[in-house]
Amino acid sequence: MENEELGAIRKKGRTTEVKGIQKYQVLRLQVAEAGQTQTLNTNTKQEHDRITGVFINVDQQNALVGSLLDLSIDDTEIIPEGFEAVLINRTVGVSINQMPYEFEVRARNSKIKLNYKDGAAPGAIYPYTVSVYLRAIDY
Repeated sequence: MENEELGAIRKKGRTTEVKGIQKYQVLRLQVAEAGQTQTLNTNTKQEHDRITGVFINVDQQNALVGSLLDLSIDDTEIIPEGFEAVLINRTVGVSINQMPYEFEVRARNSKIKLNYKDGAAPGAIYPYTVSVYLRAIDY
């Protein structure tokens, strides 16, 4: 299978063997109204050596239509501005180990900047929660 690349993201057709202890850091945003933009500035956990993948899960699937996000970690663009959130949404029935868009950046308390803009999709019910899962490796 071919690799798909965009910015620092690389989604592979097969799961990469992970060395070290795999963990997840979860970031959550609450979207209260149509068209709302949420920004989260935080840090990776100190105990994580590397962040190696990302995927999202939204408790209101209808809200994904037209919603956009961007993500940077350690001042590295992971997901570029204007990226459609639906493209990295968790797919039901697929193992979380096969979900992440893969990349590798330093963790250890690195700066995270996440922006999410709701697409004001017809049929979306507010409020809803966006969960962003960062796959972390501790060596």
